[in-house]
Amino acid sequence: MAALAAFAPASARASPWPSSGQAISSVGIGEAAGVETIDLDDWRETRSPIGRLSLVTHTFTRLTPVGVETEISAASKLQIRSGPRWAAALEAGPTWVDRADSPCRGLGGEIRVGVGRSFGPGAAKSGYAAVEVAHSQRAGCAELKADVSVGYRSDEKWLFLAQSFARRPVHGIEALKVQISAVRFGARRAVQVGVRVRTDGDDREPALVIGLWRR
Repeated sequence: MAALAAFAPASARASPWPSSGQAISSVGIGEAAGVETIDLDDWRETRSPIGRLSLVTHTFTRLTPVGVETEISAASKLQIRSGPRWAAALEAGPTWVDRADSPCRGLGGEIRVGVGRSFGPGAAKSGYAAVEVAHSQRAGCAELKADVSVGYRSDEKWLFLAQSFARRPVHGIEALKVQISAVRFGARRAVQVGVRVRTDGDDREPALVIGLWRR
């Protein structure tokens, strides 16, 4: 769930890195439904030599004492707009979900639209806001997703993030999670540390999140 920060416009002043591609891997250690969980999240974007196109892959694995959940996706991303302040992109591709306790398993597809806006005078004391909306479909099951990220870069070394992740399945339980984190940058790598909690219902699903950003 750390990947939304990477949507910041590649040419925007507040972007984490103005790079041709980047990867974010994270581990979330917490609990859900009364059992301990370990979430492994890996997001990668690889630019293609064809103009505004890139390949985005995402793998999510949840380890619990009762089993393993896996979500895998690969999408083509088209950069609709990329400027010093605004960015917009469209993603579409196949997904694979394996959850032992869910009827919504197997192969499906997802389409995602994102818009980002940077603000501030330069690399330091700048920020950005990004919104992504997605629709996924598989085996007769549909799900709507809405992710929001706001980042503030106090200087060239630090980025502070506030993020929310909303899920609304047609058949199932809605979920809303929020995550607060800080990212410390080096030349080509960064370390992210934060906390995530669910805000709907009684099960808070608290988790400590540790991530590694690379370019």
